[in-house]
Amino acid sequence: MASAVAVVNPTFVDAADIRGVAIVQDDASLSLSGRRVRLFGIYIPALNRSCGNSVQPLSCEEQRAARALSSKLSGFVHCRPRGKYSDGSLRAICWNDRIDLGAYLIERGFALATPEAPFEYHALEKVARSQRRGVWTLYWQGDY
Repeated sequence: MASAVAVVNPTFVDAADIRGVAIVQDDASLSLSGRRVRLFGIYIPALNRSCGNSVQPLSCEEQRAARALSSKLSGFVHCRPRGKYSDGSLRAICWNDRIDLGAYLIERGFALATPEAPFEYHALEKVARSQRRGVWTLYWQGDY
């Protein structure tokens, strides 16, 4: 599969940027430099299929997204914060080896683009949907 995920390229470094070795969490968020980071512009749908347990329920889609991210990461991750979520975690666009991680998940159908996502994320979602990748293989048509 040809990849077009170098969407939002970090061509300059901002003082607020965060860099380091990231650890992918079970819910597909990242632990980076002591902070919890969630990828900006993506939504991982819960399709009412649980792969977790009663103590830590997780959707199967979160686990698939986490596995995909884990297999993709190598070396340092660079994140550009775009604010915070209500739980205090950072929302950020993150790259690894110049690959936009949010775009990577959307392109493979593991995540959907949120309304505030970059235009390119929405284009990648349409491609994933038309090619029935990831969640689109299930004919999922719900709203988020």
